[in-house]
Amino acid sequence: MSISSEDPYQDFRASMEEMVVAHELREWHSLQELLHCYLRLNERKNHKVIMLAFVDLLMQLMEMEKEV
Repeated sequence: MSISSEDPYQDFRASMEEMVVAHELREWHSLQELLHCYLRLNERKNHKVIMLAFVDLLMQLMEMEKEV
């Protein structure tokens, strides 16, 4: 199934964040599995955007860890 988006980066980013929160993903292995799922389920043309969104999410998680 293909879905059109005006802002795929933001859509992937928000979706990943929802998954992290819903499943309380914090360990690297779990986050890596999340990334692999997104890459497997989406077309290759979206992989760059997915990677950028994932790195942004990691940066946010690292900042949150510093604040704790």
